[in-house]
Amino acid sequence: MAIETFEVEAAQGTTQSGRVYTLVGESGYAAEAQYVWDRWCAVNAVKICVDLTDALNSWDAHDDG
Repeated sequence: MAIETFEVEAAQGTTQSGRVYTLVGESGYAAEAQYVWDRWCAVNAVKICVDLTDALNSWDAHDDG
């Protein structure tokens, strides 16, 4: 299910069903996680996937709070 809303300050995305996903820790790359993600996308027929890592990191760097 796609993320419908995203709260930048809380680093939480919410799906239409109400499930909440929270980003934890620093951004990074893990080959094992990429493999799992790629398989999940294949099994679930994901057609479009947008990586927002750079955008989120950019927003955080410009936080005036």
